[in-house]
Amino acid sequence: MRRLLGTRAVAVSVLLGIALTGVGGGQAVAAAATPVPVPVSVSVAPVAAAVPLAPVTRTAVSAPTAAAAPVRAQAAGFDWATVWSFLVGLFQQVWAWLFPPPPATLPLPYQGNADQVITVVAPWRGASTATVTAWNRTPTGWTQVYGPVPANIGPNGIGQASEYTNLTPEGAYPLTQAFGRQANPGTRLPYFTTGWWDWWDSNVNSPTYNTHVVQQNSPGGASENLFGAGAVYDYAVTIGYNAARVRGAGSAFFLHVSNGQPTAGCVAVHRDDLVNLLRWLDPGARPAIVIGSA
Repeated sequence: MRRLLGTRAVAVSVLLGIALTGVGGGQAVAAAATPVPVPVSVSVAPVAAAVPLAPVTRTAVSAPTAAAAPVRAQAAGFDWATVWSFLVGLFQQVWAWLFPPPPATLPLPYQGNADQVITVVAPWRGASTATVTAWNRTPTGWTQVYGPVPANIGPNGIGQASEYTNLTPEGAYPLTQAFGRQANPGTRLPYFTTGWWDWWDSNVNSPTYNTHVVQQNSPGGASENLFGAGAVYDYAVTIGYNAARVRGAGSAFFLHVSNGQPTAGCVAVHRDDLVNLLRWLDPGARPAIVIGSA
């Protein structure tokens, strides 16, 4: 019986060693492999035919294999790849905070309060082509969101527009109204679909000069029929030039669909580009167009 107790003590020691190995990464194996000594009295009465006990098999508590050790070490330690990725990201954030990039600026001077701006930049003042780019204002400056895309402008380039020139007006102007021969493509600007009675009054002697009027007959002068002008007015945005309606200072300036030719002073872009710009424009952002030369 006492020898049986000694054998159980060895088994308990083995199990304890295995448990410690799983928890501590294999460091308790050597201790677990050595049986705990149990005192055995020598006063056991002789047995006539003693049956020898089977020897304790020590191979059951052999040291963990080389493949198992790294797995246990990884489970008990850190995932260094994740730690390294975190540290790199943290460093980048701190660096960006300490050394922020310089704020982006528009290619043309602008001091207004618009949070959306479309710039129209001609390569020189007399050019009849330009590039159009859309921008959003951010806390650190301006972010380019669309373009640059090619545009057609007046055949005489950019300058002081009037009823008597083909110049595209230089400066910054609000974009508050859209219209077209086609249905609203998805703009948030106020939009009306034109018909044969829709005109833009360019008669310098008219009380409604430089406004949209709905009537059967032309207001006179150089007034345009917004439907009869054709596909160039499938989509258009009114450029808020001469909002004071000074007679002769110029009228009917739009951002509209291009036919590939110089305009009478408007800014014209490809149909798809104009649709994308219309969908981007938000009246809550007080959009404006800024026209100038490089």
